[in-house]
Amino acid sequence: MDKENQDLDILNLAKSINLSFKLVDEKTLRRLTNEEKSHQGVVVSCGPLKQNSVEELGWEPETNTLIMRNRKNTTALDYQSRHPVPAGRMPLVVVLEHVSCPSNMGMIIRNACCFGADAIVISRDSSPLSATTSFASGGLMELYGASRVHRASRTILGILTAARNSGWDIVNTQVHGDTVEQYRNEKRPTILLLGNEATGVSSSVGKLANFNLTIKGSPLPGFENVLDSLNVAVASGILIQSLLPKLKI
Repeated sequence: MDKENQDLDILNLAKSINLSFKLVDEKTLRRLTNEEKSHQGVVVSCGPLKQNSVEELGWEPETNTLIMRNRKNTTALDYQSRHPVPAGRMPLVVVLEHVSCPSNMGMIIRNACCFGADAIVISRDSSPLSATTSFASGGLMELYGASRVHRASRTILGILTAARNSGWDIVNTQVHGDTVEQYRNEKRPTILLLGNEATGVSSSVGKLANFNLTIKGSPLPGFENVLDSLNVAVASGILIQSLLPKLKI
């Protein structure tokens, strides 16, 4: 589709939902985006994305449904969102602990949507969902993120402890660990744990893991000791795509 027709489609869509719009010059578009991002000819002003919260992960094997629960009071689990899992496999939830870069957050959301992770849980001290996150996600923060990304309403340690006690596998990422090929899932729902860009997963949370995985690289001769890990967003894509085939029922 050429740019002119694409712009016309956007205008027609705005009219159809009674969304007000204004035609402006390039200078105004650059000012609205702080001249930092490629606006591609369109800028939308909107409020913050309403984000779901979660305190407990659940899985309903009879219907193969992922359940994200949150306590609104201390007496009952009176809120939950339910996500059907594709037939033939167990659920995979990506848990992010103290991921601080909004661009990394956006790319992880994009990877999770692209490769089919069922949900993301973000620790309270991770980067907020922002315009930078949305840009890095290619707009998927507003689609996948609106329903599938949940902010933890208690500590990641508490959420994962409850999940481990309920029979979930917890897969941690480490510089020195097993390869994905060595991972064996015993038909259990699985959590992929990813940590801070500089310090990784905290030791207290990492101790809950059933498995510690690493991504084995193949550097050229002379570059073997140049790096020992990948960017967390890059690693997320590789690991999600590699783990999902292991979760077949």
